[in-house]
Amino acid sequence: MTSRTKYCQKGNLDRKLGLIFSAAAALFTGASVYVSVATSDNLSKHTDPAVVKYNIENNRDTPEGILTFVEKHADCMREEAGKRNFPPEVIAKIFENENHERKLIDDLKDFVGELYSKDVSKGPAQFKTSTAILLDKLYKNPIMSYDEYDIALNSPKGSIKYVAMLVNSLLNGMEKEERMKLLENPAELARIYAAYSAGEAKAHTLEAKIDGDNFVQQFTDQPDKGVNTADRVYKIFKTPNSERVKQKAAEYLNRKKNDFYKKGKYR
Repeated sequence: MTSRTKYCQKGNLDRKLGLIFSAAAALFTGASVYVSVATSDNLSKHTDPAVVKYNIENNRDTPEGILTFVEKHADCMREEAGKRNFPPEVIAKIFENENHERKLIDDLKDFVGELYSKDVSKGPAQFKTSTAILLDKLYKNPIMSYDEYDIALNSPKGSIKYVAMLVNSLLNGMEKEERMKLLENPAELARIYAAYSAGEAKAHTLEAKIDGDNFVQQFTDQPDKGVNTADRVYKIFKTPNSERVKQKAAEYLNRKKNDFYKKGKYR
């Protein structure tokens, strides 16, 4: 057994032990009622590497907590998006959307799922190991062990990299200029997130389309519990033409709503 493998196994074990203690703490302090309403810390636990213990009061994934994560890892998002010629705001909003209104019970479901299968959604970006393996094969990267993927997908830097790789694959065939103006193309943003959340084979389903439009909503002025996350993200990344981005997103959503009322069918 190599030292690398030992390290991976130890990291995996430490993380799972942490989840066990998290579950025990939640059950001890509030049982199922608390677990069902308490906010997840799927992102905020990564904002400070020194904070590894379960904290029942602080560091929750409120809108502020999610924005703190984005701000802390903005440089990595810029780097990974920049390599692939698309705006880093797309990565930031995927992380936000994946953790929007996520509850502690969702964290515990992921943990229970991992006891039965190695291929469950995991980490800050809720990414599957099988998807990461497919991307590594597509880009001719070395294939790692499951423990190594587990560590990578549960780390901010690793999950940002795989999100960027997936978005890049979904933009295949799009010219650089179009990619760089992606924020002004809400229909394409909706398509990308529908494929991200459901997989390309199911991106046409009603549920996936609704997920895609909810993703576009994150680019408008609509506040989340009093926090305008769109403007805050645009400020972090110094987004050019942010008002135009918000306007385009709002117009797209209004068209979808009017179309639904006129035709009685969600498209």
